[in-house]
Amino acid sequence: MISLENVHEFIPHGRRVLEYHPAGKTRTPHFNSSFTEIENTGFREAGGEEDWELGKVNDNLEEVYHKGKSVIFSSGGHTRKCYTIGEDVLEVVRCTFYSSPDRPCILPLLVDQKPKGEPIHSICVRTFGNLRIFCDNGDDFKVALQFEVHRSWRSKFGLILERQVVEGEKPRPVLFCLLHPLDDLTRIVWKQGGKIGELTDHTQQIVFSDVESSIVVTYNTQTDLHSFWRVRRKYPEEVDTSINPGDTGVNSLIHSGRTTPGHSIVPVNQTPANNSMKMGSASPSFSCTPLGSRTSRQPSAFCTPTSAVTPVTRPGSPGTRHNSPQSMGALLRSGVSPSFSSRVTARLGETTCRLNRLNFSALESEAGDADPLPLAITLCFEHIWSEPLHLARELTGKAKKVFMSKDTVGQLYLCLLLPTNQLHLIKYKYANDDSTTMIFGTVEKIPAVDAAPIEDINMIMVLDTMGTLTLYSGSTKVGKAILPPSSTTLLSQEISALVIDSKPGTPFPSTETRLPFRQESVSVPFRSTPILQSRSGADGPSSTGRASQSKSSDRDFSFLSPVNTDLSSANIVRLRDPCSRQVTLVYSTGYLVRVSLPKVSTSLVAKGLEAVKQLLPLDLACQLHSSWYTKRHAPGPTPAPGAEWDMFCKCILGLSGYQVDQLDLSTSGDITGNYGCPGPKKSKTESGTDGDWQYLLDSPQHTYSGHSISKILRLEHVIRDIQKSKQSSGSEQDGEINLSSPLFSYIPALFWALHLLYEEFKLDTSLYGEMPFLVNLLSRLAADLRLVEYQHHYWKDFPENSVISQSSARSQLTPSLLSKLNVKTVVPTSPPCVYSHLHQILLNQPVKPFPVISPTNQSIKLVTACMAVLACQNDNHAINLEHYLKPWAQPGRPNAALSPVIVGEIASHTVAEILCHAHWDRVRIGNLPPSLAVPIYNALFECQQKPDPAWGPATLQLIGREDLANYQNLKHWNKTLRSSEEAPDGLEGLDCDIARLRWPKDLRISEARRVLQSCKPVVISVEQGPEVSDHDFVEEQEYFLKRMCERTMALPVGRGIAALRTVSPLPTETLSIPQLCLTGKAPPRGTRVELTHIDYSQNMDHWPSFHNGVAAGLRLIADSNSQEVDSTWISFNKPPNAEANAETEHAGFLMALGLNGHLSKLSKLDAFEYLNKGSEPISIGLLIGVAASHFGTMDVMVTKKLATQLEALLPPTATELPLSHNTQVAALLGIGLLYANTGHRHMVEVCVKELGKPPGPELENCVDRESYSLSAGLALGLITMGQGEALAMGNLADLNLNLPNVLHNHMLGGPRPKPNSSQRERPQSYQIKEGESINIDITSPGATLALGMMYWKSGNKTIASWMEAPDTIFLLDFVRPDFLMLRTLAKGLIMWNQIQPTVSWIESHVAPSMLPHCMIRPPDEPAPGLENLDYETLNQAYCNIISGAAFVLALRFAGTWNQSAFDALEQMLKKFIAISKRSIAELTGKAVIEQTICILVLSQGIVMAGSGDLSVLRTCRYLRSRVHTSTIVTYGSHMAVHTAVGLLFMGGGRYGLASSPSAVAAMIIAFFPKFPTHSNDNRYHLQAFRHLYVLAVEPRLLVPRCSQTNEIIPCSLTLKYSDTEAYAGPKLKMMSPVLLPSLDLLYSVCVDDKQFWTSKFVKDENWEKLRSILNLGGNIVVKQASLVSVQGFQWSLGEEDRSRLELNHLCRTLLDTFLKDTPDSWRTEMESLVATCMSYEQIELISVVCSIVALPNQLSFQRVGLVAQQLRSLLGMKRMEMRKFSLDPELELSLLQRINSVIDRVSRRSGGNFNASLRNYATGSNNGVSQHCDRQLLAAVVCTNNIPIPTSSPGIAKPNKNPLKMLDILKKSPNPASLHRMIKPVT
Repeated sequence: MISLENVHEFIPHGRRVLEYHPAGKTRTPHFNSSFTEIENTGFREAGGEEDWELGKVNDNLEEVYHKGKSVIFSSGGHTRKCYTIGEDVLEVVRCTFYSSPDRPCILPLLVDQKPKGEPIHSICVRTFGNLRIFCDNGDDFKVALQFEVHRSWRSKFGLILERQVVEGEKPRPVLFCLLHPLDDLTRIVWKQGGKIGELTDHTQQIVFSDVESSIVVTYNTQTDLHSFWRVRRKYPEEVDTSINPGDTGVNSLIHSGRTTPGHSIVPVNQTPANNSMKMGSASPSFSCTPLGSRTSRQPSAFCTPTSAVTPVTRPGSPGTRHNSPQSMGALLRSGVSPSFSSRVTARLGETTCRLNRLNFSALESEAGDADPLPLAITLCFEHIWSEPLHLARELTGKAKKVFMSKDTVGQLYLCLLLPTNQLHLIKYKYANDDSTTMIFGTVEKIPAVDAAPIEDINMIMVLDTMGTLTLYSGSTKVGKAILPPSSTTLLSQEISALVIDSKPGTPFPSTETRLPFRQESVSVPFRSTPILQSRSGADGPSSTGRASQSKSSDRDFSFLSPVNTDLSSANIVRLRDPCSRQVTLVYSTGYLVRVSLPKVSTSLVAKGLEAVKQLLPLDLACQLHSSWYTKRHAPGPTPAPGAEWDMFCKCILGLSGYQVDQLDLSTSGDITGNYGCPGPKKSKTESGTDGDWQYLLDSPQHTYSGHSISKILRLEHVIRDIQKSKQSSGSEQDGEINLSSPLFSYIPALFWALHLLYEEFKLDTSLYGEMPFLVNLLSRLAADLRLVEYQHHYWKDFPENSVISQSSARSQLTPSLLSKLNVKTVVPTSPPCVYSHLHQILLNQPVKPFPVISPTNQSIKLVTACMAVLACQNDNHAINLEHYLKPWAQPGRPNAALSPVIVGEIASHTVAEILCHAHWDRVRIGNLPPSLAVPIYNALFECQQKPDPAWGPATLQLIGREDLANYQNLKHWNKTLRSSEEAPDGLEGLDCDIARLRWPKDLRISEARRVLQSCKPVVISVEQGPEVSDHDFVEEQEYFLKRMCERTMALPVGRGIAALRTVSPLPTETLSIPQLCLTGKAPPRGTRVELTHIDYSQNMDHWPSFHNGVAAGLRLIADSNSQEVDSTWISFNKPPNAEANAETEHAGFLMALGLNGHLSKLSKLDAFEYLNKGSEPISIGLLIGVAASHFGTMDVMVTKKLATQLEALLPPTATELPLSHNTQVAALLGIGLLYANTGHRHMVEVCVKELGKPPGPELENCVDRESYSLSAGLALGLITMGQGEALAMGNLADLNLNLPNVLHNHMLGGPRPKPNSSQRERPQSYQIKEGESINIDITSPGATLALGMMYWKSGNKTIASWMEAPDTIFLLDFVRPDFLMLRTLAKGLIMWNQIQPTVSWIESHVAPSMLPHCMIRPPDEPAPGLENLDYETLNQAYCNIISGAAFVLALRFAGTWNQSAFDALEQMLKKFIAISKRSIAELTGKAVIEQTICILVLSQGIVMAGSGDLSVLRTCRYLRSRVHTSTIVTYGSHMAVHTAVGLLFMGGGRYGLASSPSAVAAMIIAFFPKFPTHSNDNRYHLQAFRHLYVLAVEPRLLVPRCSQTNEIIPCSLTLKYSDTEAYAGPKLKMMSPVLLPSLDLLYSVCVDDKQFWTSKFVKDENWEKLRSILNLGGNIVVKQASLVSVQGFQWSLGEEDRSRLELNHLCRTLLDTFLKDTPDSWRTEMESLVATCMSYEQIELISVVCSIVALPNQLSFQRVGLVAQQLRSLLGMKRMEMRKFSLDPELELSLLQRINSVIDRVSRRSGGNFNASLRNYATGSNNGVSQHCDRQLLAAVVCTNNIPIPTSSPGIAKPNKNPLKMLDILKKSPNPASLHRMIKPVT
């Protein structure tokens, strides 16, 4: 019988909470004792009943309780969440959904059989018409159910819904699946063989679903059989398979063979004509339409969700993927804004609620004749196995409970509890070659009323028909389980246990452990139950009576009920809620009792049991396990660990046939003082006996105290005589093994398994305390099996717990019985020793394969592989482990093959990978013996210095490189927290720690912040002259203010660049937008000045407000996974008032969100609401933002949004929409952004058509046509960027027009192309007559840039020749000067690789014949032929050509800080600034000079982006000061200058400009060298495009942080540039933090500082890791190197070394903590050891070195053999000069000297007895050991010197003074001279 433990009354936590919950006050506060029995499986579907579900997650017991309208979720006895719903709860299921990864909707969806995305743990609550899903992360969803649900089931992929079938209805699908709360319901198909169909009735009912194995069990009501199905994702062919409706095989899908017939099937592709449904005007599809989603972002523990809530956007739902017409359901699930959701709910709520309460029969009357498209199919039930047909004759019925179980030997079972009180156990296993194929075996039957699996002990608890609890392991009966006895019985047992069974020092059980019922702690008070009130504090322990009482009948234990006496007549009727080792017993009176089954055993016995089971057949192994479990947990007091091992020994020996009552196993109890059990006392006599003395020697007190006292007093330690003790005890009597015992023939196998377990324990020093127990048993078995070498093997390790020979003791295994055991075939003759084996491998000596048992010897296999790798001499070599290991055959189990180990270029790297793959950490390595830990630590030290860049965090943590391992956890550093007081100028992110560290010596940050702020009134520094009246002075002030306002309005573009991505949003607050102050103050009194007396444009601040909103929105970090920015928060930022400027600023805010990738989270309904307003700035910001968020994705939904605002994408028959011109310009460029770098054919055609679009009637496309044409050209360039050659020969080769020639015609002029027939024919404009030719004044800029971008970096000289500037003055008159700038820019794009950062290259674009005449004063007497030279045209052409060349030069070297490029631009800029002050500027045109200056300073800013260069800042400060002194300084001039300032401090110094094709295109669009003349100027270039530079930004800041303090620290970095064909890449040393150059230019980045560990990033190795670090904020973790560098081992440190050691915090803490108040000599020695270890950067090596130093002092202690073998291995490695794997030579020499000193001291003290015993052992002349000899030290000397066993060397020479004659003994000793001195004969 098995005694249960931890018995207590069980009260659901939710019931207690509900008593005090407001929702439970209306009901009875206390649970009624008349308990209503709950269904056997699942939940009751009655709203008033209670039910709960228990589960264990991360060692916490979770409970989901529901009753009435409340659901309570608790974990670990604490309430986590409580939900109260408006309807009665019918069912609650704990389910896990998965978020699918984002992907372009135009790409095909790949089917994966494993769930993808992040897990979403949820609680699904089903009411009558809705399904509420509450997620653990706080989200909640509401799904409206359009049919009545019979039952819900969890699965690996989501929630399975089983529809309630109405009698008489037409065939309709029954099973549906919900993959995600925001998805539509999908159908499930059934597959058996080659037939596919759907279930349409309830002939097949699901009775069980398992998530882990993905198995579903169904019951067929017609055949009375159960079937098993695998749940998986459907394959595409399973949907397209066509099944003929008239095929009779469809209806007989499960009628054939051994299948389960009788359920109705409809073909997958067949949709009955009358199966459609109507819901108002919605689509008649069969859909699921949830009307709500998340209630709040931070729900409280007790909340009542609302019905109209904000949904969460989820791309790619099944309904969307398969284009099924889900009407409003799919629309609502895609996202609803708070303002719009209420209207939708009000519109559809009534209809949905009415529909929810209708069944299918009622819906048929409303159904139309139209056939709706069916729901998508996502899951498939694939048939696995069905019950045999002969079981149907028994009419067993539907299973009441189904569960999966495993027996104690790992065999798998599917268990079905049937109504006939039978438990069917169906054995199955997985195929060896396919882990998904299941092979089913026999079906076993067990009588059972109820059953529950006990997973932790792999058993099944069965409640039989007699009301008895029985444990089974599979179909093998283990024993009966009984409850603890009453208090009186426990008290008597406790008294008897104190007298008889208590061990010295064993404490009494605590009061808590004695109480059989303990009230669990809860978070709310509750009433005491009658059980708890009746219990007294004097109750005894929960253990049962002694074993003698277990012989009574089962009925005798009925009075031992765990409840009070009024339940003595109650019966157990159910078992429920099995979890781990616990299960709940349900009594007939309704009481619940929670019990726990005891563990199998402690660690030692459990490991020994598992090892023995591996070499036994499965049935015998299961029998052994059951026998031990029954014996171990029989009623009685809990045995001590030592006594438990004795029980285990008696158990296996008894099953082996030994007469255990006649065996003396008490020596195993002498191992641990607390558990020692001396033999029985002898009878008292006056004279005494020798047994009394032996009894004292056997006592634990003498065993563990005698040696220490003897050592202190310098006395000889007296030890017991084992032989005499056994003879005097007389405990072992004559007996003989029983041959009929089940394990008799497996005695050698038992011994062999335990020996291999013993060798396994040697590799873990934490298990050394358990090894003496094993030695005692192994020594006895070795003696019985006559294995002398094994006896010596154990004696050398533990001489106190084993004997060399037992010839005087009689064994129960007689020679005749021994002859029947084939020992030699199982047990090798020589005992394998793992220490010697690994030592020989490390020294490259030949070895025999070491035998291993697969699950037992995992450490041996792992360490052997590591040592083989370290000893391998060849790189890139495969090591066959079969040369080192020999897997032992295990009966009934497949042979485990050994995989070869591939040694890489660095052997230590392979060792680290092996250890990491086995989940070893540094603590486990530290538990290895010192001789094995040292080589592995040395290998890890080598890995520290040269880590593999491809290693993951686990491997890096193992080798001690936490700095590299933390790269994956740097996300939190990217979160720049918003301060509670935001700066009014919006530049709080510019003045940060990183910026101050980068520029610590000046005030450039403050100056840049002053220049870019726009929230303060400007100072009107105008003095009133004496002749100026007050009225004129006020007008003069206002005119000055107007000029200042032009500068102020141009600031937001530059401010947005400087503050880019510097703050993170707060979800509870809106983002503040800095004020755009257009007022001034006049000194000295600060009088307010406003524009009230002069004329100015009333909407001049329209676009500046838009830019101001963009600048504010760009401050947010661009984290696509951020949870703070979602559709709700975006709508939350809508301006509360209806002011025009506020709405314009919000439009810019939307565009900024899109540029940072946040608009992808905007829901469809919110986007519709924005576009439906018809506001031009809102539409522009939203279209560009959404397109930028989906840059290059070709997203279909975004394409549709753009098409609604662009006439070119609408069909010819579409209704004409009143679209503004600027909105169409934005939508046209949005097409380019969305299809960037794709070469999309149709979009190319659209852009070409729109490029030359003629003006239409009624002033359509008549105003600002230049911007529309330029936008078309830029969009075309984005789509074809850098792909001109490939597209012209590939995708676009078959076009009717030649794209380069068409663009050439639009650039230079030609006939207008004829429109296609598919295009909409529009009448020509009656106001603008352009004729049949192309108007190049409109089309040339766009066509020029499109050609240049299309052939970017191609080097196509033909196309480049089209862009050449005219080489004669005559031809120059036929080209507009500004066109020359764009052609020069396009030429530079084409000839990208030929750009040179020199002034000569810039001026080389000007014809040599014209260059001498440019920018000079016309001579008074011109040369002949130059009299009519047009200097104005020549100078304007020169300025534009220089501008174009300078701009393309800046694009080529953008963000590189190239000094040559900067010098060239600086030279040209100074030249034109000087010219602007001369009269030549009048001849050229000051506006042209101003434009050139602006382009040059902007080019400087592009080149020096992120550098904070002072020279450029000074130039910009001078140029912005020209307010009232120059009339040609326009709004565009200030925009260019302040853009350059912003570029210098881009993102607070964190970002740079990229050089990718997309980045170059974005910079061309954003920095287009044609600036607006006033704030509302969009004629040539839409101002909203000025912010597209964000697409060219890349993070480059590298910030080293300390791995211990996380503080920013300066360190040295080495940058290596990539090699080129012309020169080798140079190296550059910089101090961090630093803004790296473009990663495309670099080859490696290395932390090269002596104070820190080296971290290196190399291209093509771990370059992507560097990119991810930069994207996450650039925080690179560096680990500080040790300051201690001791050369070699020193027993004393100098003052300098000691001071450096004190600087290390860990070393100082270690020394101060453990060496407090110790002698100075101890501290000096310890400091030396710590310094030696710290010089290797191996802190964990301190404990290993300390244990090595202490080894000589442990030679006379227990475990002496293990200590001696460590010394021998270390000295052997020194002897073989294995410097790579050993310690310092001085330390090893010190060890050798200490060993000799200890041995010589003992030898002298023994007076020659020790030498005599050693001499006798070595020669074999006397196997006995003298009692006067220290056996432990003798064993240490034998093991250290590797003296062979005497019996193994019969011809060994006798001791001789000549050492050469004793070579056989001395040659294996590490110190042969000392050994010869001890064993040589005495003269």
